[in-house]
Amino acid sequence: MRYAYRFPLICKGFLHPLWFLLPLYLEAQQFTLTGQVLSSVTQGPVPYANVLVEGTGEGTFASGAGNFRLNVSILPVTLWITRIGFADKMITAADEELGAVYLEPTVLSGEEVLVTATRAIEGQTPIAFSTLDRDKIDRTYSHQDVPMVLAGEPGVYAYSDAGNGVGYTYLKIRGFSQDRIGVYLNGIPLNDPEAHAVYWVDHGDILAATSDIQLQRGVGNSLYGSGVFGGTVNLATDFRALPAGFAFSAGYGNFTEKGLDLPNRKLSLSYAGGPWQEQGWTLYGRISDLASEGYRIGSGTAQQSFHAGLEKSTATTLTRLEAIRGYEETAFSWEGIIPLYGYDLDDREDRRYNYYADPTWNGGLGDANKDIFTQSIISLQHSRKVGGGLLNLTLYTVKGDGYYEQFKGKDYDPEETEPEELAEEKGEFFEFLSLYDLFAFIDTNSVHEVGLIRRKWLKNGYSGLVYQYSYPFRLGRVTLGGDARFYTSEHFGKVPELLGGLGIEKDHRYYTDRSRKSTFSFYLHSILNLTDRLSVMADLRYLGHRYTFDQDVMGAFTEGYDFKLKYDFIDPHLGLNYRVNDAVSIFANLSTGHREPADGDIYDHDDPDMVPAVTDMEADYANPLVMEEFLIDYEAGVRFRLPVVSGKLNLYRMDFRDELIPFAYRYYDADEVLQGNAPKTVHQGLEISLEAAPASWLRLGGNLAYADNHFVELQQAAFGHKGEGGFTDYSGKIMPAFPMIQTKGTAVIPLNSIEIWIQVNHAGKQFIHVDNIDSLAIDPYTLIHLGTRFKLPSIGFIHPVLSLRVENVFDVLYETFGYTYYDDSYGWPPYRVDGYWPGATRSYFVELQVRL
Repeated sequence: MRYAYRFPLICKGFLHPLWFLLPLYLEAQQFTLTGQVLSSVTQGPVPYANVLVEGTGEGTFASGAGNFRLNVSILPVTLWITRIGFADKMITAADEELGAVYLEPTVLSGEEVLVTATRAIEGQTPIAFSTLDRDKIDRTYSHQDVPMVLAGEPGVYAYSDAGNGVGYTYLKIRGFSQDRIGVYLNGIPLNDPEAHAVYWVDHGDILAATSDIQLQRGVGNSLYGSGVFGGTVNLATDFRALPAGFAFSAGYGNFTEKGLDLPNRKLSLSYAGGPWQEQGWTLYGRISDLASEGYRIGSGTAQQSFHAGLEKSTATTLTRLEAIRGYEETAFSWEGIIPLYGYDLDDREDRRYNYYADPTWNGGLGDANKDIFTQSIISLQHSRKVGGGLLNLTLYTVKGDGYYEQFKGKDYDPEETEPEELAEEKGEFFEFLSLYDLFAFIDTNSVHEVGLIRRKWLKNGYSGLVYQYSYPFRLGRVTLGGDARFYTSEHFGKVPELLGGLGIEKDHRYYTDRSRKSTFSFYLHSILNLTDRLSVMADLRYLGHRYTFDQDVMGAFTEGYDFKLKYDFIDPHLGLNYRVNDAVSIFANLSTGHREPADGDIYDHDDPDMVPAVTDMEADYANPLVMEEFLIDYEAGVRFRLPVVSGKLNLYRMDFRDELIPFAYRYYDADEVLQGNAPKTVHQGLEISLEAAPASWLRLGGNLAYADNHFVELQQAAFGHKGEGGFTDYSGKIMPAFPMIQTKGTAVIPLNSIEIWIQVNHAGKQFIHVDNIDSLAIDPYTLIHLGTRFKLPSIGFIHPVLSLRVENVFDVLYETFGYTYYDDSYGWPPYRVDGYWPGATRSYFVELQVRL
């Protein structure tokens, strides 16, 4: 009866069209193959591998993360996986889900060198870390600086004073500022040896050639020559991991608010590969031009950069010559929005105010305050397999040259000034002339007003050698290594011009000082497999610094300080990793760390009234009054990887002694932070991250970080510019300028020719004052960003991709950073000033990338 019932339906036409189309449907039926191409050595992705269907000429290529999707009409099917530098591999696909496909390297790759030398390895290295592959970088990066790309990682907080993530950008991990975070480019330290900071604006478009970024949180292992606390950021530029051929990129962005025309522009041209890749040679070159008007008034940045490299790789050796040069010109916006002075953070015009671009306070000039700097990095890396192990040697030199200039002025009116105030104002005017050594050019009998452009120059550079030898054996791997680094700098001030028609000699200097710093490190690092499930990491590092400071007597700088400092640190690290089963592993880590004070913590180069914070200057080595920092880091975590979901959970406690903390911010002459030692502090918290792929067309990721950073012991005079007076116990207070709660999530929908993603970032409340005053705190905020990427139809050998990103979709008004200082300019007692850095409102950025 069933057949008799169905047949009439077909005959009556209900299914008649489908009946005739059934053969066509069966012929056109498609299966979607998905998988990921990985290296058998590094366990990391093999980007842009070719995936071809045997005998058809059909296929695709893997993404930057090694993932691929391929539609086929029948199963099973035979696939060939190929990539230059790897042996071809044939597989038979019987199911749509292929999982991991491993390729065997035929040449020594930059990624293999980095993993052996400096990278944490999943399931082996007992530390908390995450890796941003090329796909994730492409989704997050458009034209902004590196910290904004890292902002979605656990325990990371990033912001900028211009508000839009370009120019002066700042990175914090677990509450530690970026001068306590180690940043490396292929193992080369980017932290300035003197200031410890990383000036991200010097490295415009560096992410264009970055194959991946690994972020290690906490003290980590000893494979670096600097003292780092919050974490380590390691950028890798593996030329072979980049898609071969020419690539052109053009981008434009702006704000969606009516009347807010502040364009961001990007142009980039690059080439990777070369006709000799089959012989192991790879060439890379890139030029980029980026410009941003900023979000706040007059806070724009212009960046030009050049990047080139030549690499020769064989099965046992790798040699790479690499050169990077960056130029930047950035307008200041350090001074925040100050409600006390009548500026309303809820007003869309007021929140964009910039003191440094206000002609009223800058001699009628709106663009007198800016930073101009050029930095170049040249490195030669050689790696070879020796005696069953891998030897890595890197020679490098980093050179910087530039200045920041500001308007400065002083005046008094002898006719209008009250007699009782005249002597004081005249004395301040003479003090101003003395500071800039101007008495030879100014007739003080007739001139009572002076305006000038001041430039503070820095010519610096450091060169060094990084060396490692890693030897695998039956029970694990042992690495011997270290580095030597030699730094020199010259700080000097110039007054290139006097305003108002006053003359001055060319190249007039008003102060000069020089410094030298030598750093040496040596470590022994080992990972031992005690059983097939239990491994131990143990290492020991020595780190030493020798520092010399010498200042000339010139103008108002009458003392001519000359002294030396010495630091020697030894730090052990011990960690355990236990593999419960193939899906779950747990780890624990105990480490110590030391860090010497930055030069600015000891002495202010351009302040003639500042006395170095040292005693016994005449001794071979002076005694610093600012103590070095020391911490003990306790870490524990669990990792799991299931077919649909994977995750990590980390617990940490970092016990500090003598942590250098901000006592006051001053934004009169520079982005200066006055710091002092807090006897005991704690950074502790929880970090959770999850990733899931519930369907082939959906990938989810998210993380949560809880950070408890507080003073355990701190009693001293109350904070404030020159002090408020009194004595306060700050023990138990939360350390300012870091959110206690952060949650972040991402959803990615990858389709055949289009990818769509949404990102959500939530930051909890932040105190801006050590008194933890709720009324001054930065309110929690949540931002949502959207993006999409289209693979447009190819035209011959031209492959275009169009991407669109919308930041802060719901146009939230929020602040990212705040600070407090005390001003005594109008008498005593001083009054409190609270400043806030606003975040940008809704904006978009559209970018066209064309590969040839």
